[in-house]
Amino acid sequence: MTVIQKTMLIPENRRITLELPSTITAGDTADIVVTVSRTQTAKRSNSILELAGALSDSQTFASDSVALIRELRDEW
Repeated sequence: MTVIQKTMLIPENRRITLELPSTITAGDTADIVVTVSRTQTAKRSNSILELAGALSDSQTFASDSVALIRELRDEW
């Protein structure tokens, strides 16, 4: 069994063309599964570095960090 995974942008006419590699011989049977997900076209990165500074404007973290940690520990 050969698995081919391809990500495509669906055009206005909603027609996609799939060209098979030469390793697939003519006359073979193919089961084709299409899954459609609504994702944004911009690529997302999973880098944790992108989160750096995300809380810099947060009121919660604007105060004394040592006092904040002590307060959180006291809750436990």
